[in-house]
Amino acid sequence: MLSVLFTISCLGLGLPAVAAGFAVAKGGRLVTTSYVYGVSVIFPAALATLNLIRLRTDNRALTADQSTA
Repeated sequence: MLSVLFTISCLGLGLPAVAAGFAVAKGGRLVTTSYVYGVSVIFPAALATLNLIRLRTDNRALTADQSTA
């Protein structure tokens, strides 16, 4: 189970870094590439955070409904 976590973490940060390396090698615009890399890492992290908040909110509502029943 822990190996899955490490694999996803490595791919989540490694693939954008490799893509950014190719973009700099082909285009040569380091600042633009760094902004795109930042967005490609921040956007999935923001989606994961919002999903985690949604799941925790749903679980709290569910446990509150079960305790009153």
